[in-house]
Amino acid sequence: MLLVLVAVVPLALVQATAQFDLRRSREIATRAAVQQAAEHVAADGQRVIDGARQLLQTLVELNEIRDGDVRGCTSLLNSIQPQFQAFEAFAVTDAGGKVFCSTQASDQSPAVSLGDRSYFTEAMRTGGFAVGDYSVGRFTHKQVVSFALPFLDRAGERGGVVAVSVDLAWFAKEVGGPEWNGDQIMTIADRNGHILVRQPNDNNYIGQLVPKDIWAFAAALKAPATRDITSSLDGRIRIVGLVPPSAGPGGFLVAAGISRDAAFHDLKVSDQRSWLGTGVVTLGSLVLAWLFGQRLIRAPIGRLIATTRKWRGGEYGARAAMTGSSEIHELGRSFDDMADALEEALQHKDMLLRELSHRVMNSLQTIAALFRLQARQVKDPQARAQFANAVTRINSVALAYRRMQAEAGVELVDFAAFLRELCADLHQSLMPASAPCDVQADPVMLGADQAMPLALIVNELIINALKHGARDQPVTVLLGRSTDGCRLAVRSGGALPAGYDPMETAGFGMQMVNLIVKQLNGKLEASSMGGQTEFAVSFVPVVPQPTILTVISGSQHDGASGLG
Repeated sequence: MLLVLVAVVPLALVQATAQFDLRRSREIATRAAVQQAAEHVAADGQRVIDGARQLLQTLVELNEIRDGDVRGCTSLLNSIQPQFQAFEAFAVTDAGGKVFCSTQASDQSPAVSLGDRSYFTEAMRTGGFAVGDYSVGRFTHKQVVSFALPFLDRAGERGGVVAVSVDLAWFAKEVGGPEWNGDQIMTIADRNGHILVRQPNDNNYIGQLVPKDIWAFAAALKAPATRDITSSLDGRIRIVGLVPPSAGPGGFLVAAGISRDAAFHDLKVSDQRSWLGTGVVTLGSLVLAWLFGQRLIRAPIGRLIATTRKWRGGEYGARAAMTGSSEIHELGRSFDDMADALEEALQHKDMLLRELSHRVMNSLQTIAALFRLQARQVKDPQARAQFANAVTRINSVALAYRRMQAEAGVELVDFAAFLRELCADLHQSLMPASAPCDVQADPVMLGADQAMPLALIVNELIINALKHGARDQPVTVLLGRSTDGCRLAVRSGGALPAGYDPMETAGFGMQMVNLIVKQLNGKLEASSMGGQTEFAVSFVPVVPQPTILTVISGSQHDGASGLG
């Protein structure tokens, strides 16, 4: 499964990089497109403005206007208006802004002044063509934008202005197109930020102000640019191309934009499908990897591990028994072949050990028999007793060998069982029937390196108890186990002499015990209390010990009993 992920991650990185490049390319292309669209709208707007300028330049040269001929001027304007459907109204004012000639006025029309209009004041101030702002026509009462150009009277002075009004509805159609929809928008605003044209939904926005932050950004631009804008009018995020007032037609702001969702919709759908496909392939690959891994790797390896654990637990007949053709199955068959060879070698070793133990026990029994035979010929009672002691020592070692052989080649001795058998033999051969040899022992397993020396120690301590203690009192052998190690004690009736030190005893038996205890890295202690004498040896078992199950207050607990 990790290999699948290692293979998929680079592919995912390549896919992510490709999608990032596509998005970056689309971003660049979209910004170029909206910028081009804004410049195209600006060009359409400029064409309308240029048409108004050319018309006004022609009108200001007419005698009817320069002479202030009201009747002739009115007749002239009414005659030419049908030829220019783009213009909603024509008007001519005097130098003060009072209209004296228009296409909408009649003899009964009240006097109208345009003196407060921005295009009038700018034209009179500059003497050139002036572009107006958003307004409602004084004659038509429609939403319009007006243009004005001053004319010179016969004296060469500025006699007033000729003005034309363009209906914003017509203006929107002139600069609009079929591409404008809910996702793609176009906006034209005058120099004060009032919206003149907005496609689509033109009527809902005309006359409203462009949001202040957008207007401030656009007004500060010196050249066309793009920006991401969240519209306060409809809440959409758009990539917008801007032609600022400084570069726009007649000082107008022109904007054309497309929503990011629309611009990247196809890429988003493609990305979703691509990632969905990658996810399905990855998940499928992981599932297949898991299934094949379970079947071809984990299951056979688990079988091998289980078999090795059985071997470690002593179940030497366990086999992996694999029949597949993979390398792991071949490893399993090799393991079984090795196990067969090892089991055969173990069986051969056990046979040799049994034969060796049998010969050792026979040799020990032969030596014991020779010692008993020799003891019969010895007249000195003390020497005969020494022979008897030697026989019991040899029997103790032989008994330990027999116990080791009983463990089926494990080479461990159940020392608690050994103590019971040894005490039974010693009681039968050396002790009166009225004085039993009692054993209280926790289960302790010992190897030969510890079992043989301890067998001699127990034998020697029991013989000493019989020789120097009260023969009519029982002898108790205690074997306790705790987390700190084991304690082997022999307790009998009697008392030790004052100042007795087992380490300073001159007798052969105790010297042998001291030497063996030292070899075991143990500790020998002797004490007397209440008419009882106890010799105890403390040592640490080399081999791991079995769990002791005890019963305390009706509940079972694992732990050491700590006898003695």
